[in-house]
Amino acid sequence: MKEVERIYAAKTFQGTGQTWVSVFFGMLACGTLQSSDKRMDIPGSPDVTGKAFFMLTCRLMTTGTDELTIDHARASFLLAIYCYERNLRSAGWIWLGSAVRTAQDIGLHLEITPLPVIEAEMRRRIWWAIYACDRYVFLNCRPHPVSAHALILRRFPDSGPLSLASQS
Repeated sequence: MKEVERIYAAKTFQGTGQTWVSVFFGMLACGTLQSSDKRMDIPGSPDVTGKAFFMLTCRLMTTGTDELTIDHARASFLLAIYCYERNLRSAGWIWLGSAVRTAQDIGLHLEITPLPVIEAEMRRRIWWAIYACDRYVFLNCRPHPVSAHALILRRFPDSGPLSLASQS
C-alpha cells in the first residue's frame, strides 16, 4: 500500500519495478470486469479499457528471467483471472500455468521461516488463491492441476484479517 501512495504522490512510476507496475495494471484490468457498463468495443468502455490494461500488463511482464518474484506470480494470476472472466480459456490456462510454476519456483507452496508475519501470510494467501483457481479450472475444463503433494507442504492462511496489528 505504501508503494501505491508513493506513486500517487509522485504521479509517476519512475523508480518502481517493472513487475510491480504489471501487477498494478493487472489489478486495473480485473477491476474493469466489475463495471456495470456492458457496452462492447466502444472507446472508453470497460471491455476496451480492460483489454488495454491487459495488454499493458502482458508487455510489462518480464518472463525471461531467472530472478522471479512474488509479483511475477501475482501478475500472471491476475492475467489468468482476466482471461477466464473474458472467456479466453486457452490464454487463461496458459497464464494460470505460469502463475502456478512461478509460485512453485519461488517457494510459495512451502512454509519458509523465519519471515515477517505479514509477508508469510501474503505468500500463503497468494499460494492458496492460485492453487484453488488451478483446481477449479481442472474440475471445469482443463487437465493437469497442481500436484496434491503441494498441499502437505503449506499451512492454510489464518482466518482473521491481515493487519499490522497481528505482528505485535
